[in-house]
Amino acid sequence: MSKSNRWVRLADNLPWDKIEQEYNKRLKNRHNGAGNKPARMVVGALIMKHARGAER
Repeated sequence: MSKSNRWVRLADNLPWDKIEQEYNKRLKNRHNGAGNKPARMVVGALIMKHARGAER
């Protein structure tokens, strides 16, 4: 994707290490089941969902 894409620019400015740490602290399935989805995928999708909802 282009570095000028708004989602790429946003992602480049988020503290993903801190987000990942906080995200994983709150989940209890670290040792059972399929495991956690990456925080970047989950949080990124939520940000996009809310941003897109605000555009409508």
